[in-house]
Amino acid sequence: LLLENSATNLITYSEDFSNAAWDLFRISVTTENSASPNGSSTVKNIIADTSNNTHGIFDFVSASSGIYTSSAFFKANGYNFACIRISVDGDTKRFSAVIDLTNGNVTSTNATGIPTSTSFSVNDYGNGWYRLSVSCSHSSGSVYLTISPSSNSNPTFSSSLPSFLGDGTSGVYIFGAQLEQGSYPTSYIPTSGS
Repeated sequence: LLLENSATNLITYSEDFSNAAWDLFRISVTTENSASPNGSSTVKNIIADTSNNTHGIFDFVSASSGIYTSSAFFKANGYNFACIRISVDGDTKRFSAVIDLTNGNVTSTNATGIPTSTSFSVNDYGNGWYRLSVSCSHSSGSVYLTISPSSNSNPTFSSSLPSFLGDGTSGVYIFGAQLEQGSYPTSYIPTSGS
């Protein structure tokens, strides 16, 4: 029996990371034939370009006050590390965690702007897939979810995202982005436009 709070995934395209709802910076998104955590045969691969900078994708929503949790599923595909960041209060406070995709350990966290009520968690979904989540308290304005690859376990951070020299070919598989109000990730809620 699964007992958890009801929740709404505020991300409108939880699996289609090439949709215009997602903003990309110094990264490309490709579709790959690989088994996803829910058993489908395709996933998205995010590939860092060759700049020495941050690389990622993000989406955001206007949200009322409360604690929010961002989560996504990751699998290694060239890079063995990935990062998820939650930004609150109009992107003035940020908290992020980096995961080692070979063992599921969180290897580094970072914060800017003094976020409060921060936490992270990892769940192993098998076949190399891990679900990483980060949470923090929000007062007003927009809440952002940002997903990024990382070239190493303890990266140099810029605005709480890994900053590194990409090679234009390495990436990480991603699936099932979720942003919800609450202090922990609930079961994955797929969305496709609403």
